[in-house]
Amino acid sequence: MLSALSLAEAARLGGGRSFGSRTTYSRSYSKPVSPAPYSPSQTPSQVAQPKPAVTPPLGATQPSMFSRLGWGLGGLMAGGLIGSMLFGGGMGGMGAGGIGFLDILLIGLIIFFAVKLLRRRSQGPDSSTPAGQDSGQVPPASMQDPSDDARSRAAQSWDALRSNPQGVAAAGFGAATAQPEPEAESEVQPTVPAGFNVPEFLEGAKTVYARLQHSWDRRDMDDIALFTTPEVLDEIRRQAAADPKPSKTELLLINARLLEFREEPRDTVTSVYFDVLLREDVSEDRPKQIREVWHFSRPTGNLDANWRLEGIQQLDA
Repeated sequence: MLSALSLAEAARLGGGRSFGSRTTYSRSYSKPVSPAPYSPSQTPSQVAQPKPAVTPPLGATQPSMFSRLGWGLGGLMAGGLIGSMLFGGGMGGMGAGGIGFLDILLIGLIIFFAVKLLRRRSQGPDSSTPAGQDSGQVPPASMQDPSDDARSRAAQSWDALRSNPQGVAAAGFGAATAQPEPEAESEVQPTVPAGFNVPEFLEGAKTVYARLQHSWDRRDMDDIALFTTPEVLDEIRRQAAADPKPSKTELLLINARLLEFREEPRDTVTSVYFDVLLREDVSEDRPKQIREVWHFSRPTGNLDANWRLEGIQQLDA
């Protein structure tokens, strides 16, 4: 039992201890540069920039009022011409002083050229859209960026982690992802299999880090059990029994880096380095910098299985 565990040590998930079925990773690691101090003015880097609106082409025209009026007048004149010929006025107004055929023909020509001029002005200088230019249409799905589908497939394993229980969003997790961690020059990036999306995985890892912290604040063992192995859950239950009072952890900044990806016969293991600024008590004036390695695992070959926390390893500050 952890009866001697102080409240300060137990404030955050794990109480600052190394435990679980895996508390080490197999290769050496040099700590990166410390993150910059947290500033409330920082904005999340994941906010998507709005896409520019598609402007319809200038050449996309519709029949104008003038063209419809012109065709109506033309039809009226044609009807008048036929009526004049049928009822005695054809081939000139002989002896009656009426409108003759030549008069009607002259009026028709004047109206024709007037309508043509109005149509040309209403359509603009060029009504055609050259091939290859933007016509305002959305490209078919086959022409869209295939990386969207890749990101969607990579995120499927973390779908359960991305659900947002009540209280998680209120603790500043947007600010917690505001600044990427600076990379150490001597750090060698781990080898990952084709199709493994590291940025998507790390976003899921930061999400589960925040969710487990808030579930621990509420001492919600049922929610913690969804994302941990039995060994880790047993240890957290012991810590909750020693400190059953709910707490409040304020997350200010979460940086994450993938240290290791290792496929074993039974499980696939990933080790994630977390460099976090947090307050374990809202009354604290200055936040603490926490450096931990969390080990996640899932059955090898089962790409639909969710990653589960199987160990926490403390690092020296």
